[in-house]
Amino acid sequence: MEFSLELTLLTSLKIIFMYGAMKPGMVFDFLPRVFDWVLHWLPMEAQLYLKKPLYDCVFCMASVWGLLFTYQYFEITVDYVFLILQVGGVNYLVATIIGWYHDQEEKNERLHEQALFKEKEATK
Repeated sequence: MEFSLELTLLTSLKIIFMYGAMKPGMVFDFLPRVFDWVLHWLPMEAQLYLKKPLYDCVFCMASVWGLLFTYQYFEITVDYVFLILQVGGVNYLVATIIGWYHDQEEKNERLHEQALFKEKEATK
């Protein structure tokens, strides 16, 4: 069974939404606390491995959340691995683009602050 690019992109966008919505101050910010409460009964190593696919790593979330969001479309087969790889790859690309844009904004902000400082120094 082949998965369409549409299914891959939609699943990726849903996962990226969940990742952002579980950040502090967002609509699902309670979910990481619930997951932590459930996981605190496990050994520390298990907690560290399970936090990533649940809420701590947008690439890793492709496994758990990808299954949750696409379960209605297919049976769990070997093809699921390919879907997870596709969704994880799209998540990586989106996170890289967002990271690059954020870095550019910070760089532009620093340059603007430096220009304002030089302008103030020149007017003194």
